[in-house]
Amino acid sequence: MLGSIKGNIVVTFLVALVIICGISWITSLGVVQENDRRAINVMGHSASQSCASLFSLIYKTDGDIEPGTEEYEEYREVLRSLCKDSDMDYLYAYECDVENQTVTYLMCVASDDKDDERVRRDRPYGTVVELGFSDAELRALQGEKVLEPYEISNEFGHTLEWFTLVDGWDGQVLAGASYSAEARTDMVRQRTASIVIPIILALLALLAVQMVILRKHVFEPLVSITGRMHSFFSDTAENIEPLDISANSEMREIANAFEGMAGDIDSYVHHIEQMTSERVQANVELDIARRIQLGIVPERMKIEKPGFAASAFARPARAVGGDFYDCFELEDGRIAAVIGDASGKGIAAALFMAMVKTMIHDALVTGANPAELLNEINDRLCESNPESMFATVFVVVLDPDTGKARFANAGHVPPLLVGERVRELEVDHGLLLGVFEDAGLQDGSFTLAQGESLLLCTDGATEALNSDNEFFGDERFMNQLGDAHPYASPDSIIEAAVRVVDDFVQDHEQFDDLTFVALTRYPCEMQEVPVEIASFAIIADAIMSTEGAPESKRKACLACEEAFANIVSYSGAEHAWYKVVNGAGKLCVTIADDGTPFDPLSAPLRQTSFDELDGGGMGLGIIRQLSSSLEYQRDAGRNILDLTFLMPTERNATE
Repeated sequence: MLGSIKGNIVVTFLVALVIICGISWITSLGVVQENDRRAINVMGHSASQSCASLFSLIYKTDGDIEPGTEEYEEYREVLRSLCKDSDMDYLYAYECDVENQTVTYLMCVASDDKDDERVRRDRPYGTVVELGFSDAELRALQGEKVLEPYEISNEFGHTLEWFTLVDGWDGQVLAGASYSAEARTDMVRQRTASIVIPIILALLALLAVQMVILRKHVFEPLVSITGRMHSFFSDTAENIEPLDISANSEMREIANAFEGMAGDIDSYVHHIEQMTSERVQANVELDIARRIQLGIVPERMKIEKPGFAASAFARPARAVGGDFYDCFELEDGRIAAVIGDASGKGIAAALFMAMVKTMIHDALVTGANPAELLNEINDRLCESNPESMFATVFVVVLDPDTGKARFANAGHVPPLLVGERVRELEVDHGLLLGVFEDAGLQDGSFTLAQGESLLLCTDGATEALNSDNEFFGDERFMNQLGDAHPYASPDSIIEAAVRVVDDFVQDHEQFDDLTFVALTRYPCEMQEVPVEIASFAIIADAIMSTEGAPESKRKACLACEEAFANIVSYSGAEHAWYKVVNGAGKLCVTIADDGTPFDPLSAPLRQTSFDELDGGGMGLGIIRQLSSSLEYQRDAGRNILDLTFLMPTERNATE
């Protein structure tokens, strides 16, 4: 039954019934509780006032009461009758000694016989009880009219207490009335139930009536229609008999629709069979094309070498797409990386992509320069391109040891340099492959510093669309990629790039293929050299092999040579180490030794011009003078000196 229309109606009704009952219970409970609270407050206060009036009368008449006397028992019976008439559990009077925090009972009665015997025994005349006075009692002693009860739990149960000052008595005497808190709670529940239960019964009766109506006018006709559908065959469509359903019923319209549909089923079935056959064939061909493309452009790729790593990622927007990449090691140890985007989508774009990728790969293997091979491939595509397809391509050949790279761009998205910040590599945009002959693409060059990465991507990243048809954009892509800096590996860069694109797109359908290639040169570690002057040649070679103006690198060598000479001559070190890092227009050289602690920053500075240095006197001054910043620390028994030099490019230095 659960899951059927009948079951859903019953479940929905029961859920609504529970909600309505809950709301009715809560609402009724609040109203009844508030009304009951007011009524009991008035009743309790009136009972305490009546008790107080009785004791005022006793005092005026007898002046006092003596326990055990006939008058005392008569007054006690009067008080008990008053207790029963006022529906109180207890009525009592006691004299208060606020200073000593004690009360002396004068009389205490209960409406119940057993409880009355108990209080007669436990609270006879003259019983003194230590008691902390409540705020209600103190206010009553001041003659204030207190309607709110004081709630207390003691040996006589959980009760509500009302207090009234007895006028005319010599001492401070309070009359009290007690009512069971549990009795009030039970009464509230009973009254609430008396309101809610009729509502529940009325709703259940309504459900029963509705189910009878639905059964006759909905469920039984539906059973007839579904039974006819189950027994229907297309070859008997012409022989269908009309269903016996009331003409003014909505079910009659459904039956008419079914009877009208039956005549068209034969043609629909034939058409569907034909479409299914064609779609199955197309899906088979598309699946084969996808497997072929994965062989040409795998989803993931990785290259790892000492101090270098490369990774790639591809995710087509459809089963097959036009994005492609290639990344492999040449015979001379250099790394060739290619990324491209063929026009269009589907099998046609995949075929064109496979052809372009194969041509570029074969040309790179022969050792051709990036611009040279792209110009040649462009001319070949223009000669034979009946569909006028085109492709954007970026090719780079990188020496992982020195970081020197040559590249050419044919209309592709500029790559990003990922280091201390994320920035675009300055490239000539170039013409797309397959559009015009004699494209005239030119080679470019740069040096990838240690600790930097080159990220190649397709426009599927920067032109990603979200549900508001808003483009992701180059600047936003770079900024969000930079927020997750630093990156430990090319894999982490690609994962971050995919993540920021997916976070922007969210549940929106992928608009374009998404492809990334990342090349990373890891930061170099400290290298040990012998503690002798001749060893500086190793450090000098490392400095001069970095990118920058020769004059700037020569000055850096002079400063570092002086620092290394001081270690050899004066430190008494047995070991020395160095590290050279170049990037972001700066050259950072670290020289360390295990010799005597010495902080060159503490030595006095003597002004010396650069022209004077060849004449002698090269000391700590030249180090300070030639470096843009100088930092020293003593760590793990080693002197560590960090020298930083501004390193303009050769072009900037010439200008």
